[in-house]
Amino acid sequence: MSFDIHIQGPSAPIRNAEAMYQAVMEYGMLPLCSNHLPGFSIEEMTPREYWFFEDELGPWDWKIDLVQSGDIAYGKFLLGGKASFATVECYRQLMQYRRSLPKYQPSEGPQQQAMEFIRSHGSASVRELRSLLGMKKGQVDALLTHLQMDTLVVTGDITRVYRGADLHYNGWQNSSFCTPDDLFDNTDDFPFLRRLPRDRAGAASGDGAGAGGFAGGSSEAAAGGAAFGPGGAFGDGAGAGAASGGAAFGEGAGAASGGGAEAYAALSRTILSHFPGATPRDIARILGYPPTPRLSLRKMQNR
Repeated sequence: MSFDIHIQGPSAPIRNAEAMYQAVMEYGMLPLCSNHLPGFSIEEMTPREYWFFEDELGPWDWKIDLVQSGDIAYGKFLLGGKASFATVECYRQLMQYRRSLPKYQPSEGPQQQAMEFIRSHGSASVRELRSLLGMKKGQVDALLTHLQMDTLVVTGDITRVYRGADLHYNGWQNSSFCTPDDLFDNTDDFPFLRRLPRDRAGAASGDGAGAGGFAGGSSEAAAGGAAFGPGGAFGDGAGAGAASGGAAFGEGAGAASGGGAEAYAALSRTILSHFPGATPRDIARILGYPPTPRLSLRKMQNR
């Protein structure tokens, strides 16, 4: 679904799902709750009487409309794993950045099992993953947060849970998770991901295909197995494509890509266009730190 609405810009107070949708579309990405960057959240744009006040569920419930619109990604993918929203374009840029870094690739074991289940079934709920992995809910939640930070999993759908004899809804919800590659499968308008050589990606699952089209095998990713983009990396003096254990983030920090750097720069400009006072470190905390502090964050933003 899509919303046909007219409000006076994203600065208008968020009082309904339509205004919340418009705010995300205008800002490009927004965390649900307040954080270190003042004003950068749905919470701070929502009047107090709409934020979990008495029986008013506000954004907690409105997020269902945003997820089901098909225009917005929702999951724990910003600020180290906090609930956030992003337009499809911004989310694809985040995918390009994260998937170019070895630190955001899944590990073997439960994470790989979960990914194989989600790919083969199309989606998975927390209950299904608990049964599959033999884990407690908190453990599965942590695993899903990790995969969402890797941009390998995103919220596919949310349904309301009605309880009691009167089928009362008081905010309980069920979420299902799928791969963003399946949910947002049209890459025609996203040149960053069009450059990903999916057929050359390193093995991340049993069939040898990269998870979501990235170099999933840590040895190949770090040793020049698959190049993400037309060359370059995040540090000075990086060679073409994935660095062979060489200069990616300063010196020897692992493979990165020119495409990933472009995506980080594009996301940085999106944030700075609305929050010009944001520092390079503010942005790094939002998007995820590269694997070494030697990286020039300002240089990446200005690419």
